Amino acid sequence: MVRTILVPMSGVKSVAVGVYVGTGSRYESKKENGMSHFLEHLVFKGTEKFKSYKEVNRFIENLGAIQNAGTGTDSTMFYCKIPGDHIDLGLEFISQLVVHPKLRQKDLEDERRVILEEISWVQDRPDELVGDTLNQLMYPGHGLGRDIQGTAETVTGFTADDLREYWKEQYVAPNMVVAVAGDKNKVQDSRVKDQLERLFDGVPNTKGRKFPKFVEKQSQPAVMTKNKSEFKQTNIALGVFGVSTTDPRRFAQSILVTILGRGFSSRLQEEVREERGLCYGIGAYEVKRKDGGMIAVGADLNTEKLPEAITAILREMTKLKEQLVGEGELAAAKEKIRGPLLFGAENPFNQMEFYARQVLEKPHDVLSYDMVIDRLMGVTAEEVRDLACEVFKTEKLNLAVVGPVEDNGDSDLKQLLRI
Repeated sequence: MVRTILVPMSGVKSVAVGVYVGTGSRYESKKENGMSHFLEHLVFKGTEKFKSYKEVNRFIENLGAIQNAGTGTDSTMFYCKIPGDHIDLGLEFISQLVVHPKLRQKDLEDERRVILEEISWVQDRPDELVGDTLNQLMYPGHGLGRDIQGTAETVTGFTADDLREYWKEQYVAPNMVVAVAGDKNKVQDSRVKDQLERLFDGVPNTKGRKFPKFVEKQSQPAVMTKNKSEFKQTNIALGVFGVSTTDPRRFAQSILVTILGRGFSSRLQEEVREERGLCYGIGAYEVKRKDGGMIAVGADLNTEKLPEAITAILREMTKLKEQLVGEGELAAAKEKIRGPLLFGAENPFNQMEFYARQVLEKPHDVLSYDMVIDRLMGVTAEEVRDLACEVFKTEKLNLAVVGPVEDNGDSDLKQLLRI
């Protein structure tokens, strides 16, 4: 049976409806690379009730709703945000996409052209390209290291039968979570539960495939460069392995990343951009998955400043290993995380996303907003330093560089990776 989550909210008149499916690029073989993403596109081309992409789009938009979907390494999601008095139609719309897609060959041929354009588009986006390059470097030969969109070669080879078989295998009840959040009076209506049971009753209860686990074995720093002579600037991504969605240190990791590079008052912004003028944009981010994660710093800069910028970034990482974060800075970092969490709790989409992803990824460890905030507020400076010491190590550094750089410059850059 498909798992469902209902999140009634006071003071709002809209509802967010989403289906989250536990399948993404890491579940694909090398030959299938891009299939999860292609399927996410193709379901919008027609369903049992909505015969074409025009009917799909007009039905939902004519109700004043917005709709979208997205594919990641671990999951695919479909959602609409709709006025509360149309909740029944929003539920029907979403169920049509995931339970009753047509997946026709003619539609596949049409959408293939769109996806090939998307793949080309990424090649012109240095911020996207450097992130993909970092993934390739850190997860070589693994699904986590492949582009979510696939390659022109793999996408060109897909048939409707291929996608239909993948859909049958992965879009099954144990792999699905349906979340509805918003207007309290609408979400709590008993008819919503009845409708959900009816709409998703036919979803097979078979088990989907398991993803191949990644075993981290890095023993020395690594560099990957991609020469894009047409770019005016160089983009870098400097990454290390982080903790998983269930690791109790995940709250310390969020604070560590915030202190390092979230916001204009972060250490990287103040030191690398404001004080030294080495880049235009710089920031840190984290990725957490069931079986591990990543901490990364991204920056765009003039190529001649590359060595100095890398050295400055590593210096800030080293400080977090060697010195305890001060009481004031630690408190400020916690507030930087708490504030957006509270803002998000007021939005039906964020509530839907917050709970659905937890149920999908860690169903036995679902936390409320208040519980997450309590865990964050309890993190100590010692816990932040201990985690920094564990993840910021020379042999675990990975540097991706995209821009007008020399193809043979990897060895020189690798010499800079010392922490």
